[in-house]
Order: sequence, then structure tokens, then C-alpha cells
Amino acid sequence: MARILRAGGILIIGTPDYSRVLWRAIEFFYGIIVPGGYKEKHITRYTFARLKMILHD
Repeated sequence: MARILRAGGILIIGTPDYSRVLWRAIEFFYGIIVPGGYKEKHITRYTFARLKMILHD
């Protein structure tokens, strides 16, 4: 990111925080209500702490 983000630039990321039980419940019920939806497309499940650590490196 440092290579492409301008100094002082802002990076905006949107991803579910899988450390929260609510997201796991939402995804569980979403899989029941909408079979074949996006549920299986979230390959890597990030927590806020893990994403922060990755971006800091």
C-alpha cells in the first residue's frame, strides 16, 4: 500500500469483522435464506486486529 498510496493519503477498506459474533450469525442465516449467495466468496475472514496488523506491515 505504501507504494501506491500518496503520503498522507487515506485508505478505505470495507470488510466484515469476523471477531464479532453478529457477523457469523448474519452469514449463517444468509446462507440459509439465500443459498448460493456471496457467503462462500469470503475466502479470508479478517478480524479488525488482524487487518490492522497486516496493513501496519
